[in-house]
Amino acid sequence: MSAELVHNNNNDHHIHNYLVESLNGDLLLVRRNVEQVNTSFKTHSFEVFKLLHFDDFKRWEVVKSLGDDEAVFVGSNSSFASSSTKYPEVIPNCIYFTDQLCHHGGENNMIHGADNDIFHLKDCTITTLFDGEECDNAPTWLCPFVER
Repeated sequence: MSAELVHNNNNDHHIHNYLVESLNGDLLLVRRNVEQVNTSFKTHSFEVFKLLHFDDFKRWEVVKSLGDDEAVFVGSNSSFASSSTKYPEVIPNCIYFTDQLCHHGGENNMIHGADNDIFHLKDCTITTLFDGEECDNAPTWLCPFVER
């Protein structure tokens, strides 16, 4: 299960919220914070929350780590959790993300399509997913069939 919930806009700040089902079935809210940098938008941080159920109420709890076997992929086409044990190329405790605003030009001649990277929850750093130029179309995550 996944969904992009909200796209709140301010002139130079965007917030994207995604719902993702974790590998153990928890409902995660992944919040992506994006800021305008010169003529493009760049993700600068993520926050992750887990929905806790109690008898008479529900609340979101901050998640500091996805664990040693789980990574989350978010983007405009889909969002999902993946196991680094089953897929060793996947870096655990990370959020892989693709650009939400993938087009050139438009208002203020903004450049989009270059915000595709990996956010490391452990130290809140971002590393490059791939080297390349901006794209004309949003990259797409392909989720392998995973048996639980």
